[in-house]
Amino acid sequence: MWLPAGLCGGLALGLGLDGWRRGLRTALGGVLGAAAAVAAYEIVAALAFPTAKTAHPVSIAVGARLLAYLSVALLVSVVAAWSASNLTLSRPGADGPG
Repeated sequence: MWLPAGLCGGLALGLGLDGWRRGLRTALGGVLGAAAAVAAYEIVAALAFPTAKTAHPVSIAVGARLLAYLSVALLVSVVAAWSASNLTLSRPGADGPG
């Protein structure tokens, strides 16, 4: 459920920075950030809110829901911004000789 949000957020960042080439890199970074955020949320929420039914689509505790939104927003933005300048997408053999 959070991966499309990460994809769209990363793509929007990349398109705003430089166009389609960077947009693809930051979209990939956004998806990776969303996946990391989901994994981190599942672990932290289960430990911090054991009775909040965090395995359900919507938790009953306000703190658990806030943790979900913040973890996704922060990790998507950080990983997408990192991937804008550090991630390179190239075809195999396109960079070297022969």
